[in-house]
Amino acid sequence: MLNLPDGKPVARLPGRTGYDSSGARVHDGRVFVSYAGGGRAGSSTNMQFRAYDTDDRAQVWERVIPWAFPSSLDVVGDRVWLTGSRATSTLDPATGKTLAEIPRNCDRRIRNAPYDICGGAIMDARTLRPAR
Repeated sequence: MLNLPDGKPVARLPGRTGYDSSGARVHDGRVFVSYAGGGRAGSSTNMQFRAYDTDDRAQVWERVIPWAFPSSLDVVGDRVWLTGSRATSTLDPATGKTLAEIPRNCDRRIRNAPYDICGGAIMDARTLRPAR
């Protein structure tokens, strides 16, 4: 983790052995980090996903999600977005629990956008339901 004003390292947030950090997002007092396991960047493998407190850098929660794309990590409103080759999910940023899931890959075309196109339909990126 880097200090934004000067770019100096302030923390290391390593994953388990065999997992390489792939992406990070900061939202509402948390740092969310994705780690690729058993594959290369851009591949669908097991993804380790952790949330850390920004104040004391303590790990808040951890999930390992099969077949997820590590680079898909995003924050949409009050939810964390993940997609993979088999499903797309949104998680509660405070607990890591799944709030919504659909059994298809929905690529994030625009980071932080409230809507996404998935399976030919416009979806609410938070709830993963068709937009109305």
